[in-house]
Amino acid sequence: MNETTGSKLIALRSRSGLTLREIAEMAGYSGPSSVQSYFSAEYVKPLPSAVAARLASALIDRGDPPIQVDDLFSLIGVDLDAVKLPERWAEKWAKSGSAPGEIIPKQTPFDQSSLAEALPHRGQPQGVPAYASALAGDFTFDTYEGDPQPVEMTVFQMDDVIAHVSQPPGIANGRAIYVAFVSGSSMEPRYRAGDPVFVDPKRPPAIGDDVVVQLEAYEANGCVTYEANGCPIGLIKRLVRRSATFVDLEQYNPPIRFRVPMESIAQIHRVIPLAECFGI
Repeated sequence: MNETTGSKLIALRSRSGLTLREIAEMAGYSGPSSVQSYFSAEYVKPLPSAVAARLASALIDRGDPPIQVDDLFSLIGVDLDAVKLPERWAEKWAKSGSAPGEIIPKQTPFDQSSLAEALPHRGQPQGVPAYASALAGDFTFDTYEGDPQPVEMTVFQMDDVIAHVSQPPGIANGRAIYVAFVSGSSMEPRYRAGDPVFVDPKRPPAIGDDVVVQLEAYEANGCVTYEANGCPIGLIKRLVRRSATFVDLEQYNPPIRFRVPMESIAQIHRVIPLAECFGI
């Protein structure tokens, strides 16, 4: 039986001596459910580069023999022996293994743009910026039932372009379109952690559209917080209802509908459906 991406990750986890929960927490995820789909023998797709960058914080230099950079990043479908890695990236791995995408204050962030520099171009027009993202801490919103529930938040690293990707034919004339990466498991099975989505900040979203919501401010532990490490915090959810004073959003895992006051929202951008991206 051929090895899959998931079976190779299972082997790396066993080699590291860590539990799935420990790996998830060290990679900056809220829990093992955020990464368990990757650590499955049935997972056969290449590992998203954004996910590989975060898992590196937990796995690199662990185990016997120690897990190496190419053990993990070969799973994204790139032969690292065939490309020249930037010196500044290699230097990061030589320093205590604290290189990756944690969003905890005082943690050294992994420079994912270095990975983008290392990847070979595919010979296609490069135009749409893909921004790094990371899972932020959960925040509690009021649900329809009046029972506050924690909701996964995302840090949008809008100053960190990790790649430029080709603009699909269905949206070839779109302006200001960008790519964001899904964090966490709250939108499964529609999106998995690490899945890219094309986002249109110009066309207003309609009810039923998936949206990227960047928050103006939110309150945590009695303090109003606008950002994490200088990056806006927000949500990737489904738009259910909208008024002049609030927006109702929905997630799928666990199924929750909740309300966000308009005064707390900086921007709402429409996620472009995949069929529309390719003119279907």
